[in-house]
Amino acid sequence: KVLGISQVIKITNQSTSLDIPSVEIHFDAINRLTDILKNNSQNPYTYFQRALEFSLIQDHASAIEDLNKSIILDSELALAYFCRAYIRYNKLLYEFQNNQDQEEAVQGKIDKVKINLDLIQEDYERTLALLPSFSFAHFNLANLLCAQKHYDEAIKHYESAIQIDHDF
Repeated sequence: KVLGISQVIKITNQSTSLDIPSVEIHFDAINRLTDILKNNSQNPYTYFQRALEFSLIQDHASAIEDLNKSIILDSELALAYFCRAYIRYNKLLYEFQNNQDQEEAVQGKIDKVKINLDLIQEDYERTLALLPSFSFAHFNLANLLCAQKHYDEAIKHYESAIQIDHDF
C-alpha cells in the first residue's frame, strides 16, 4: 500500500470515455469513500482517492475541493498538488471551450485564465519541490509554459523529463 491506498494508481497521458458500468463503479467508490470520511475526516489519502474518483466522472469542482482538503491535512502529498494542477488545467480548458459563445468582458476572461494558469504553475512547481524526479510534472509544467510562450523555461523542463525518463 502506497499513500494508504489499496488500489494501483497509473499515470497516463491518454484519456478514455467511461461506459455506464464504469461510471457506476466510480459513483459506488465515491459513496464508499464518503462513508469512510464520515468516520475519519482527517485522512488525507481518503480525500485524495475520492478526488481521483470525482475527476474520472468529470466532477472537477468536487475533485479540487477534495484535493484542497488532502493538501491541508498533508502539505507534503506531492501527488495531490500534481492532480490538482492537472484537474484545474482540464477544467479551464473545458470552461474555455464551452463558454466561447457567451458575452463576457474579454478582460474578465483574460484575468480568470491568468489567475488559473498561475495556480496551476504553482501546483506543478510545488510537486517538483517535493518530487524533483517526477518526469510527468516536468512534462506538464513544460506544456503549460509553452502555452504561455515561456519557451526557454519550458525546454529546461522537457529536458529534465527526458533526462529522468529516457523513454518519455
